[in-house]
Amino acid sequence: MENKIYTNHLVLRDLSIKDNHDWLEMFSSEKVAMFLEKIDDIEKINRIIEKKINRYKENSGGSFSILEKTNDKVIGNIEIKVISPLLAELSYVINDKYWNKGYCTEACKAIIDYAFKEWNLSKIVADCRENNTASAHILVDKLLFTQLSPTIHNGIKFLNFELNRKI
Repeated sequence: MENKIYTNHLVLRDLSIKDNHDWLEMFSSEKVAMFLEKIDDIEKINRIIEKKINRYKENSGGSFSILEKTNDKVIGNIEIKVISPLLAELSYVINDKYWNKGYCTEACKAIIDYAFKEWNLSKIVADCRENNTASAHILVDKLLFTQLSPTIHNGIKFLNFELNRKI
């Protein structure tokens, strides 16, 4: 059974291999490549999608395609990876053509609510590259995450965040 989460403007549904061309558009963008690896090879996109689908068949959490309700186009991806029974990691990417429309915040609020309820989590963590000020703004100002100490991975500085479930 496919998972679907509805918001005012979006539908979040299980990731599918049929999303590959929208992913190629998203990950081949120079703007998205400022924060994530640029991918302009459809076969590599297919391998990544298949790996994510298989990972979440075996483990808790999920990878969801973000679609605009009005046109059924995949405009992003949001993942919630359960790390332990009480902890999960949030990650997301939005096609740059859909930035600054509130879609990322709307999708994150929906998936956070779903994750806290479905998996009874206590905490969700997230990170972003230091230069991704828009994501940091969304996490802290819109989603009310607390910023933690930064870390460095492979020479890249990441900002770290956490959100504790309100009781």
